[in-house]
Amino acid sequence: MNTEEILMEIKDHLSWLNESQKMSLGLAIAERMLPTYRFFVENYEFGNYEWLGECLEKMKTGEIQGELAELEENLVQFCPDLDDFPSNLWATAALDSVGVIHELLQMYQDQDATHLETIVDIMLSIPYMCVSDSQENSFMFSELQIVRTWIEQIESNKMIELPDNQWLTQIQMAA
Repeated sequence: MNTEEILMEIKDHLSWLNESQKMSLGLAIAERMLPTYRFFVENYEFGNYEWLGECLEKMKTGEIQGELAELEENLVQFCPDLDDFPSNLWATAALDSVGVIHELLQMYQDQDATHLETIVDIMLSIPYMCVSDSQENSFMFSELQIVRTWIEQIESNKMIELPDNQWLTQIQMAA
Protein backbone atom coordinates (compact mmCIF):
# COMPACT_ATOMS: atom_id res chain seq x y z
CA MET A 1 0.00 0.00 0.00
CA ASN A 2 1.38 3.42 -0.89
CA THR A 3 1.00 6.59 1.17
CA GLU A 4 -1.91 7.95 -0.90
CA GLU A 5 -3.87 4.71 -0.43
CA ILE A 6 -3.23 4.73 3.32
CA LEU A 7 -4.35 8.37 3.56
CA MET A 8 -7.57 7.55 1.70
CA GLU A 9 -8.14 4.55 4.00
CA ILE A 10 -7.60 6.73 7.07
CA LYS A 11 -10.03 9.39 5.87
CA ASP A 12 -12.59 6.68 5.12
CA HIS A 13 -12.19 5.20 8.62
CA LEU A 14 -12.69 8.61 10.24
CA SER A 15 -16.34 8.49 9.24
CA TRP A 16 -16.77 5.17 11.07
CA LEU A 17 -15.70 6.59 14.43
CA ASN A 18 -18.23 7.86 16.94
CA GLU A 19 -17.88 11.36 18.43
CA SER A 20 -15.92 10.19 21.47
CA GLN A 21 -13.53 8.17 19.30
CA LYS A 22 -13.01 11.13 16.97
CA MET A 23 -12.15 13.34 19.93
CA SER A 24 -9.73 10.68 21.26
CA LEU A 25 -7.93 10.56 17.92
CA GLY A 26 -7.80 14.35 17.70
CA LEU A 27 -6.39 14.59 21.22
CA ALA A 28 -3.75 11.94 20.44
CA ILE A 29 -2.65 13.90 17.38
CA ALA A 30 -2.53 17.14 19.39
CA GLU A 31 -0.38 15.46 22.04
CA ARG A 32 1.95 14.15 19.35
CA MET A 33 2.34 17.64 17.94
CA LEU A 34 2.76 19.50 21.24
CA PRO A 35 6.54 18.89 21.48
CA THR A 36 7.09 20.96 18.32
CA TYR A 37 5.33 23.83 20.06
CA ARG A 38 7.42 23.30 23.18
CA PHE A 39 10.63 23.35 21.14
CA PHE A 40 9.54 26.64 19.58
CA VAL A 41 8.64 28.18 22.96
CA GLU A 42 11.95 27.14 24.53
CA ASN A 43 14.08 28.33 21.63
CA TYR A 44 12.26 31.48 20.54
CA GLU A 45 10.79 32.61 23.88
CA PHE A 46 7.28 33.03 22.53
CA GLY A 47 4.11 31.24 23.52
CA ASN A 48 2.99 29.24 26.52
CA TYR A 49 3.54 25.49 26.39
CA GLU A 50 2.06 24.89 29.85
CA TRP A 51 -1.19 26.64 28.97
CA LEU A 52 -1.60 24.57 25.79
CA GLY A 53 -0.96 21.39 27.80
CA GLU A 54 -3.57 22.43 30.36
CA CYS A 55 -6.02 23.17 27.55
CA LEU A 56 -5.54 19.63 26.22
CA GLU A 57 -6.02 18.19 29.71
CA LYS A 58 -9.29 20.10 30.08
CA MET A 59 -10.48 18.68 26.76
CA LYS A 60 -9.54 15.14 27.84
CA THR A 61 -11.54 15.43 31.03
CA GLY A 62 -14.41 17.38 29.47
CA GLU A 63 -13.81 20.34 31.77
CA ILE A 64 -14.10 22.91 28.99
CA GLN A 65 -17.86 23.33 29.06
CA GLY A 66 -18.57 27.03 29.53
CA GLU A 67 -14.92 27.91 28.85
CA LEU A 68 -14.83 27.47 25.07
CA ALA A 69 -14.98 31.18 24.21
CA GLU A 70 -12.30 32.03 26.77
CA LEU A 71 -10.05 29.20 25.61
CA GLU A 72 -10.42 30.28 21.97
CA GLU A 73 -9.62 33.87 22.90
CA ASN A 74 -6.53 32.88 24.91
CA LEU A 75 -5.38 30.51 22.19
CA VAL A 76 -4.93 33.42 19.78
CA GLN A 77 -2.34 35.09 21.98
CA PHE A 78 -0.16 31.97 21.94
CA CYS A 79 -0.12 31.69 18.12
CA PRO A 80 3.14 32.80 16.58
CA ASP A 81 2.70 35.42 13.87
CA LEU A 82 4.71 34.21 10.90
CA ASP A 83 5.48 37.84 9.99
CA ASP A 84 7.41 38.04 13.28
CA PHE A 85 9.29 34.82 12.47
CA PRO A 86 9.91 35.00 8.71
CA SER A 87 11.06 31.76 7.06
CA ASN A 88 11.07 30.02 10.43
CA LEU A 89 9.94 26.41 10.07
CA TRP A 90 9.60 26.03 13.85
CA ALA A 91 7.18 28.97 13.97
CA THR A 92 5.13 27.30 11.25
CA ALA A 93 5.14 24.00 13.16
CA ALA A 94 4.15 25.81 16.38
CA LEU A 95 1.34 27.59 14.53
CA ASP A 96 0.16 24.20 13.24
CA SER A 97 0.18 22.81 16.79
CA VAL A 98 -2.02 25.67 17.95
CA GLY A 99 -4.17 25.16 14.84
CA VAL A 100 -4.82 21.56 15.84
CA ILE A 101 -5.93 22.64 19.30
CA HIS A 102 -8.17 25.27 17.69
CA GLU A 103 -9.72 22.58 15.47
CA LEU A 104 -10.27 20.37 18.54
CA LEU A 105 -12.04 23.19 20.36
CA GLN A 106 -14.21 23.75 17.30
CA MET A 107 -14.95 20.02 17.03
CA TYR A 108 -15.86 19.93 20.72
CA GLN A 109 -18.24 22.82 20.17
CA ASP A 110 -19.98 21.86 16.92
CA GLN A 111 -19.32 18.08 16.67
CA ASP A 112 -18.35 18.56 13.00
CA ALA A 113 -16.07 15.70 11.91
CA THR A 114 -14.47 17.75 9.13
CA HIS A 115 -12.32 19.29 11.86
CA LEU A 116 -10.71 15.87 12.39
CA GLU A 117 -9.81 15.61 8.70
CA THR A 118 -8.16 19.03 8.99
CA ILE A 119 -6.28 17.84 12.10
CA VAL A 120 -4.96 14.78 10.24
CA ASP A 121 -3.90 16.96 7.31
CA ILE A 122 -2.09 19.38 9.63
CA MET A 123 -0.30 16.54 11.42
CA LEU A 124 0.93 15.13 8.15
CA SER A 125 2.28 18.50 7.00
CA ILE A 126 4.70 19.16 9.87
CA PRO A 127 7.53 16.68 9.23
CA TYR A 128 7.86 17.61 5.57
CA MET A 129 8.76 21.19 6.28
CA CYS A 130 12.00 20.04 7.86
CA VAL A 131 13.14 17.11 5.73
CA SER A 132 14.62 16.71 2.30
CA ASP A 133 12.61 15.37 -0.62
CA SER A 134 14.33 12.00 -0.33
CA GLN A 135 13.18 11.63 3.29
CA GLU A 136 9.66 12.97 2.80
CA ASN A 137 7.99 9.74 1.70
CA SER A 138 9.38 7.72 4.62
CA PHE A 139 8.23 10.36 7.13
CA MET A 140 4.78 10.56 5.57
CA PHE A 141 4.45 6.78 5.50
CA SER A 142 5.55 6.60 9.15
CA GLU A 143 3.05 9.25 10.29
CA LEU A 144 0.25 7.65 8.28
CA GLN A 145 0.99 4.29 9.87
CA ILE A 146 0.79 5.87 13.32
CA VAL A 147 -2.63 7.41 12.61
CA ARG A 148 -3.79 4.12 11.07
CA THR A 149 -2.69 2.23 14.20
CA TRP A 150 -4.49 4.72 16.45
CA ILE A 151 -7.71 4.29 14.48
CA GLU A 152 -7.41 0.50 14.82
CA GLN A 153 -6.83 0.86 18.57
CA ILE A 154 -9.82 3.18 18.92
CA GLU A 155 -12.06 0.88 16.88
CA SER A 156 -11.01 -2.00 19.17
CA ASN A 157 -11.81 0.14 22.23
CA LYS A 158 -8.17 0.09 23.29
CA MET A 159 -6.17 2.92 24.78
CA ILE A 160 -4.17 4.84 22.18
CA GLU A 161 -0.47 4.13 22.54
CA LEU A 162 1.49 7.28 21.82
CA PRO A 163 4.75 6.57 20.04
CA ASP A 164 7.80 8.62 20.80
CA ASN A 165 8.50 11.71 18.74
CA GLN A 166 11.61 10.23 17.18
CA TRP A 167 11.16 12.28 14.02
CA LEU A 168 11.17 15.46 16.11
CA THR A 169 14.39 14.43 17.86
CA GLN A 170 16.02 13.76 14.49
CA ILE A 171 14.92 17.14 13.16
CA GLN A 172 16.10 18.94 16.33
CA MET A 173 19.54 17.35 16.00
CA ALA A 174 19.76 18.47 12.39
CA ALA A 175 18.67 22.06 13.21
